Parts: sequence; C-alpha cells; structure tokens
Amino acid sequence: MLYDCDRCGRTCLSEDGYRKSLDRGKTPLCRDCQARQLFRVQYAEDYCVPHQGFFDADDYPIDEWGQRLYLDESTCKHRDCVRVVHHTERAAVAFVMPVYKTPKKRNATVSNFGLIMALAEAQEYNSRVKRV
Repeated sequence: MLYDCDRCGRTCLSEDGYRKSLDRGKTPLCRDCQARQLFRVQYAEDYCVPHQGFFDADDYPIDEWGQRLYLDESTCKHRDCVRVVHHTERAAVAFVMPVYKTPKKRNATVSNFGLIMALAEAQEYNSRVKRV
C-alpha cells in the first residue's frame, strides 16, 4: 500500500517509509520534498549555479518582471544554470547596485585649553617612557 506525501500530495511513499518517518517524529515526505536546495552543483572539473527564482513555461530562469535572464543556450546545456561563464549573451535586465552608506569619520575637536595642554603632557610623558 502506498501513502501520500504530506507536502506535495503525490502517492509515492511505501508503508515502511511512512511508518519509519512517523516513528521518528518526522513529517512523511517523498524524496523530492526531502531534497535540500543546492547553491552549487559540482561536476568533475566544472560547476554550475542553479537559479533560485522563478521559471517560465519553457523552464528558463526569469526575473521578477517575467523576462528571461539569458537569451542564449548555456554552454553546459543546463537550462537553470545562471553562472555567467556558461553564457555568451546576457539579457537586458535592469540591475541596480545597492548603495551602502558608510559612516563619516569625524575628527575629535577639543576647545578647552587646559585639556589640550594635559593631552600634550600625556603624549610627551608616553614618548619619554618608551625611549627608556
């Protein structure tokens, strides 16, 4: 007897696998639903980077506006690969570089004459102590 996957609803779980997952306190899932998301697929000497976003009806990666990311076929022959080296032609996709604001460095200003003299004496003392 086969059981349904709790995530996708396909009837593909064996009775033994279903009972083992319940005994372990896990949700009964099929192999496709148990698979982890890959950020890099390594081959013998090369690797591919699978697209993590949306796909069109022909299984090509698209951006959030529905435009294909790459207009050409990839050299690795994988449709979901978005590694730049595997494509010769880039689609016209608007990309905006995020602006990171760095805090401005401010020089400390001292206006008290007594404090300035005390700092100068401390620096002079420190320079004399290091020489000895």
